[in-house]
Amino acid sequence: MAILVTDVGTSAVKSFLYDTPTGAIIATEEIETPTYAPEHGAYESKAEYWTQGLIATARRLINRFPEQPVEALALTNQQISCVMLDEENQPVHNAILWADSRSSEILTIEREKLNLGEDFESWFTSRVGLPYSDRWGVAKALWLRHSQPKEFARVRRISSVDAYLAQALTGEFVSDISNATFFSQDIKSGQFSTEVLSQFGFDESFFPRTVPSGSVVGELTTASTKQLGLTAPVPVVISGSDQPCSMIGAGGGRAGDVVINLGSGSFAMASMTDPITDRRIMTNFSIVDGHWVAMGTHYLTGTAFRWLRDILGWKHEISYEDLDAAASGIPAGSDGLIFVPSLTGSGTPDWRADAKGVMAGLSIEHSPGHLARAVMESTGYGLRLILETFESLGIPVDRVFLSGGATVSSSWSQTITDILGREVHLPASRQATARGAFLLALVGIGLQPSVAHAVAAYSGSDSLLSPDAASVDVYRRRFDDYLYWKNAENTFRSTIERKSTHAD
Repeated sequence: MAILVTDVGTSAVKSFLYDTPTGAIIATEEIETPTYAPEHGAYESKAEYWTQGLIATARRLINRFPEQPVEALALTNQQISCVMLDEENQPVHNAILWADSRSSEILTIEREKLNLGEDFESWFTSRVGLPYSDRWGVAKALWLRHSQPKEFARVRRISSVDAYLAQALTGEFVSDISNATFFSQDIKSGQFSTEVLSQFGFDESFFPRTVPSGSVVGELTTASTKQLGLTAPVPVVISGSDQPCSMIGAGGGRAGDVVINLGSGSFAMASMTDPITDRRIMTNFSIVDGHWVAMGTHYLTGTAFRWLRDILGWKHEISYEDLDAAASGIPAGSDGLIFVPSLTGSGTPDWRADAKGVMAGLSIEHSPGHLARAVMESTGYGLRLILETFESLGIPVDRVFLSGGATVSSSWSQTITDILGREVHLPASRQATARGAFLLALVGIGLQPSVAHAVAAYSGSDSLLSPDAASVDVYRRRFDDYLYWKNAENTFRSTIERKSTHAD
């Protein structure tokens, strides 16, 4: 018996076939999904790519292993990204992805219209647990309403990724609480905040029904069953969004645990027994009942690597192992080279949509390998800033787990460990998001009584990375340099904008 898990990410759809008795991955399939930047600040894809990728990768696995009957299909997905649907449940515009920053000016206009005073951002964050920024899912809808009013007039549903997939596969327009948080769900009640939505002119009827993470939302429709190559419908489980799933899959979840997930961007998540709402972080519901998750984000990790690959003209199929090779022999600190990867804005703790990237300290002696190591180190610096933000808010950081696709790079994992200056656990399964979705599916279809039981029943052995003392000392100084250049970019841009205003 097997459970099929599909992870719909920013730039790829991955499907995993899990052996139910052992929890082992039988096989995986992956398809890249194109993304677009049609204008400054834009980051889009097509929602159709998600369903097409799911069907293609899942069908391959089903066809490859006909002797493995599928018991359920579990879904996990990128957070925050938004697709708006018409009355026929067809997209009226490309899917607007999480890193799209075009709504930043619109948010300023909306804030001034509401006229709630200087405490507006505190009012907003205290209700939905998010900073008032373009990483709020509803901000994507605000942008479409302002910039493409004719298109927006056709909108009947504002959908997260999981709700779009559930609608396409089962006919049910449903989202789990870990996705709905980014679409104005009240951080305490778990229901959509009509107070916040009404302030921005949205009706709750535009949004999906919400259910707990790991819920069965229905069975595959006849058409979906046929497309997947199955002989009979199976239950569809919305396990949760990728980051909370990775927290469970990595073995975290108790207070003091911090799970870092390295993907297109990086997320750090700290488990909390009581919600802390502060504009420097995001607060979400945990998949573990009665807990919340403090979340910080460093926008570009794998995407920064892809950017470097493309601008240097490296072969398209270059892997993380190739990145290791390029960076090998380059000392800690990249011989003074500092990269601030704010290519699509910056996340925790300042949430600046207008932030720009910086490559500081370049000299003729620097090689492509130096650039590769500087990209690696930028992830570590961004994550260290997030953990320091957590601790400044009284959120304990006791155990740190590192998961996600980029952990196949041993150099990258060790570099992050050295920059954090603390021991880091590497879970036995590097596919923490998919593993978390699998464990939640077991609970959803009744094969395990709780998430805690599922984690215990399918536990693996972590490996432990220890920081190198000499590198820790180097990175302590370089982290100060990183903060200097991160802040200097902001100061420089502000100065240029003031001069431009005076010139006009």
